[in-house]
Amino acid sequence: EPPDGLSAPTRLVLSGGSMSALECSNEALELLERKGLERDALRLLQHASAADPSSPNAFSFHLNFLYTHAKDSEAAALLEAFAAAVPDHPSLPASRAMLADASAPMLHQRGQ
Repeated sequence: EPPDGLSAPTRLVLSGGSMSALECSNEALELLERKGLERDALRLLQHASAADPSSPNAFSFHLNFLYTHAKDSEAAALLEAFAAAVPDHPSLPASRAMLADASAPMLHQRGQ
């Protein structure tokens, strides 16, 4: 038993796909901080989504990139793939609203 009534640490076990999705998403976000590396970041985001189709983080980062870069048909396909993998995920209504240009903050971001 841990000292001072602390609970034992939880062991986190990730599948290879989940780990790959995390790594690729993080690398993509770092690349997006530098101008001119968007194409490379997109490839990493695509890999992250393919590695773990049910990852909400990989989905969110990838969808936002596609939306802000006006890649609407790709964003719609990604949304449908994620909805098929995780049909009851709470982010789906907001993601659908964003793609329908019904989210004022995202629409503003897209315009910049």
